[in-house]
Amino acid sequence: IGAYESAPLYNNLAIDEVLSPQTSCTLGTENVEVVLKNYGYATIPAGSAIFYYTKDGLGQVDQTIDRAIESMDTIHFRITTDENLTAALSDRDYEFKMWTSLSTDDDRSNDTIIHIVSSLYQLQAPSVPPIVIPYNTATQISISGATGVVYWYENDTTETAFYRGQPF
Repeated sequence: IGAYESAPLYNNLAIDEVLSPQTSCTLGTENVEVVLKNYGYATIPAGSAIFYYTKDGLGQVDQTIDRAIESMDTIHFRITTDENLTAALSDRDYEFKMWTSLSTDDDRSNDTIIHIVSSLYQLQAPSVPPIVIPYNTATQISISGATGVVYWYENDTTETAFYRGQPF
């Protein structure tokens, strides 16, 4: 049985992880931050590589990587330009294409990543005046103008509904 041997790569800069933006409700102006890793055995000097990205295939943004990256080390790299990821009236997906450019990179297969971010629309909680219900009495709560399935939550930060069903 033989083993495949290959020479270690001298220069190999990769996008290891996207830290921000991530799918969420109430996204607004968000930063773009990634983890970059040097898989090569040579230090990548500050200023020798560039990070690029596009959002939905438009408006390429680039920024020089201003720090050295030692062999097998990672850095958190944040772009100085923020992105507007609001969801105006419904959920909205944004496609980010991110890549690095190092002219001496020996392995370009890990230089590019496609990252989808869903900006989830959050309905405004209805404004309801406080109602005092005396002990041991019943009352009826109704929703006017509701169609489809209604979800009732204990408060506006609870993630699990205590009731799901048709409006009544």
